[in-house]
Amino acid sequence: MDEITITTQPKSGYVIRNKPLRLQCRANHATKIRFKCSSKWIDDSRVEKQIGTDSTSGVGYVDASVDISRIDVDTSGHVDAFQCQCYASADDDQDVVASDIATVHLACEFKEKIKSTSRSSFFGNFFEYLKQGKF
Repeated sequence: MDEITITTQPKSGYVIRNKPLRLQCRANHATKIRFKCSSKWIDDSRVEKQIGTDSTSGVGYVDASVDISRIDVDTSGHVDAFQCQCYASADDDQDVVASDIATVHLACEFKEKIKSTSRSSFFGNFFEYLKQGKF
């Protein structure tokens, strides 16, 4: 079998309110892709997979994606960054290739508020957020 190569790496990003972050991965010469986030495997039932063959090169590939929600990040128990990787392998799991690490961040209400306020009212809002314990 040819060497497994990951051609699409998962990208870091933000979960915004109730909109999950979609992580995507593509691997050539693989038959399986799994995702692992903060040391825990994502259940395969959550992973959308598509297996195909590149029409130009004839190389087999697997495309996989998973949505990471705010609940995933909140319930991970990690105070550090919530990080995910995809792992591509063949049926025998002898050769496993790991992707680059993608970091999933939660969008902060305060950051969104700053973007929508004028510079002159920034400090007033900042101190109000401090009083409310939102920062």
